[in-house]
Amino acid sequence: MKNEQNRECLICGSSSTTVKQAVISDFLLERIWDNKIDKQTELIFCSGCGFAFYSLRPTDEEMSRLYSGYRNEQYQEQRQRFESWYTEEVNNCREDAEAYESRQEHMRRIILDAVDVSTVRSVLDYGGDTGLNIPRVFSNAEKYVFDISGVEPEAGVTGIADPDELRKRKYDFIMNTAVLEHVSDPYRLLKNISEVSKDGGLIYLEVPFDSPFYKRRLDDLQFLFNKKFSKKVIFEQFLRTLRTPYIMHEHLNFFTPRSFEIMVRNAGWEIMDTRVEKVRNPIVGRTRILSLLARTK
Repeated sequence: MKNEQNRECLICGSSSTTVKQAVISDFLLERIWDNKIDKQTELIFCSGCGFAFYSLRPTDEEMSRLYSGYRNEQYQEQRQRFESWYTEEVNNCREDAEAYESRQEHMRRIILDAVDVSTVRSVLDYGGDTGLNIPRVFSNAEKYVFDISGVEPEAGVTGIADPDELRKRKYDFIMNTAVLEHVSDPYRLLKNISEVSKDGGLIYLEVPFDSPFYKRRLDDLQFLFNKKFSKKVIFEQFLRTLRTPYIMHEHLNFFTPRSFEIMVRNAGWEIMDTRVEKVRNPIVGRTRILSLLARTK
């Protein structure tokens, strides 16, 4: 566990930051630290680029405790003990067909606006679980997914769990979705991606646009009127948010378009497109995501 004393922004290095008192979620406290550390932490907001991050930065070993057996039965039961809304249905939300199609359409628009897909011979989903979200527009490319969990990949996708095996080849198109918000060192992840990208290779990054400093009331209203949950569950969640607005959970980082672009340029990549768009979310209805398409140099 690294509890940073430095209040500089992790992305742009600015000292123009605001510190908010926060707490670690009870679920994380038990799953990662076995309730053996102080529950108090801080949420730091950078007025320079809009990036927000928790000062507590878990180590690789600590993160492995969180994601070992991710979404399996034990994970689901443990999390629901602390978060009544996290039901088995929510845990299996990846199977939502409408949400899948919405994400596919979003990626298709960005990719086809800038990429000749016939030139892409290999696609890597870096940290992509089963590889389910690899864009269908790459129907003729070789498809790979790198995920240390070792889950069974989708049909037609080659799974890679060993980092040494991953580095044996270079890839034309690398995607990394819903990962950067979880990691303690975003720049290290981009470096790892660069190492397996072909020169001039394409990189697609995607994160939720859900910063607590840019949250809209409509986002909360969607949950309040969600038919998936009982009134009791919704009321409990509402009270929890009211009492403690800043709760550290699985998302350690909150990006804005500006902070996302600064990070990518600092990594030495050329930005081709950046977008914030709404897609279907199987839990709350619709949500905003921040996407960026870049090219390595």
